[in-house]
Amino acid sequence: MSKILKKNDYVIVKLKDIIDSGSKEYIIGVTIDTSSIKIITEDEKLDISVIETNMYKDYKIGIIFELDSFIPISTTLRLFPKNHHSCKKNCSFYIKVNPYAKYKLNHKKDKIKICRKKNKVIEPLEMLAVVSRVDHVKKFIDLSIGGCYKLSSSCPRREKVN
Repeated sequence: MSKILKKNDYVIVKLKDIIDSGSKEYIIGVTIDTSSIKIITEDEKLDISVIETNMYKDYKIGIIFELDSFIPISTTLRLFPKNHHSCKKNCSFYIKVNPYAKYKLNHKKDKIKICRKKNKVIEPLEMLAVVSRVDHVKKFIDLSIGGCYKLSSSCPRREKVN
């Protein structure tokens, strides 16, 4: 039996589509692949387990960047345009794991980035998120990542062409 999600639950999700602000350069969030969500649970002995579920496959689920102070309220996350300094085209600043996060997801690299190709997230990327709002009647869940990640001020470098 899967656990019913509620506010402040931790989940591991796969990013799917970009939610832009009307400009391809500025995004306000990302949608989630709802077919497989992993819920982090803790028992009374503080043993941690991860439960995979597909019971939310008919929900609209997304990470909203301004929730939980990942970015300032009423701002967006920038995906850099071509020839912007030495930043990789269509990628965000680096995102680092928050050292004070309750849980940490082991990524292959110590810094990750969100990149777009058309309106999709280029690389399949799993992220840790916290449930901010949930409505089981209207079937939507808003997630935040501010308690799990911090936005860096450095950007991924463009690959040099010989």
